[in-house]
Amino acid sequence: MRRLRGPAVVAMLGAILCTASGSVLAAPGSATKAPAGVHMPGDILGLAVKPEDVAKKVAGEKGPLYVDQVSLFSLRESSQLLEATVQLGRFRSSDLQPTEDFQRSIVLQVGPLPTIVRVDGQQVFVTTVKGLTTTVWFRHGYMGVLSMRQTYKQPKALLRAVLAVSP
Repeated sequence: MRRLRGPAVVAMLGAILCTASGSVLAAPGSATKAPAGVHMPGDILGLAVKPEDVAKKVAGEKGPLYVDQVSLFSLRESSQLLEATVQLGRFRSSDLQPTEDFQRSIVLQVGPLPTIVRVDGQQVFVTTVKGLTTTVWFRHGYMGVLSMRQTYKQPKALLRAVLAVSP
């Protein structure tokens, strides 16, 4: 099975505290635009939501990727403190449908032994590492990643709010 390689993992799972400005990254060879169906509000639970540009993180990536488009959004307090990021990637239609084993293999690249929970009917993988709680879900041909500081005071509410607006 092909593995997500370094920069692809950084873009989808590791760009937790990215501070770049801009909008959206697309995998090599695809148009640079937000994946269809990705509409994030300007505010979630009082956190300002802004698109971020992670193109530099994957610019050197060669070869096929599992996703053809990726969006990264920062969620910041009014003081500009970064509390969380939301990353949404659209799987290429030519790729196999993500099986549970495939999903687990991706999640294991984020952190150790995830816990699987159900949030409003959606299966979510949860893992914590280095002061961050990272949640990963797969739905409608997309992979979503919400990474938040473990000190954030409303983690469950934030996850529910992001799940409600993500594809």
